[in-house]
Amino acid sequence: MIDQINRILFNDVLGALKDKFGTAGDAWWLKGVPKSVRNECDKQYNESDGERERWRYLYLINYSEIIQYDDNWDMFKDFYNFYGKGKKADLVRWISKINKARQITHHAEKGPLSRDQVDFVRRVQRR
Repeated sequence: MIDQINRILFNDVLGALKDKFGTAGDAWWLKGVPKSVRNECDKQYNESDGERERWRYLYLINYSEIIQYDDNWDMFKDFYNFYGKGKKADLVRWISKINKARQITHHAEKGPLSRDQVDFVRRVQRR
């Protein structure tokens, strides 16, 4: 379920940015992704053999930053706001909770998810 949620975020967020800003000259990347996120991806890209594009180094947690960045929120607030009203960071905190669950499920030594975490992942996946 967590991988499915991650794929949905990846496809939806990047697709929306490409639709809004276009793909010419990586406009969607430069205009729609915060510089701090781009810099982190660049670091990993520069340490690689260059076989993947820079944006392939995004992490699940980065989508929270991208969704909130500049006026991106206007595109995403109706779909990614799980909590109603408040600060943007509070409204997308579910991504951080999913990321924490992912860190557990993708690292066997960290043990299984708690029942509450499983229930939360299921609620997000159904949404």
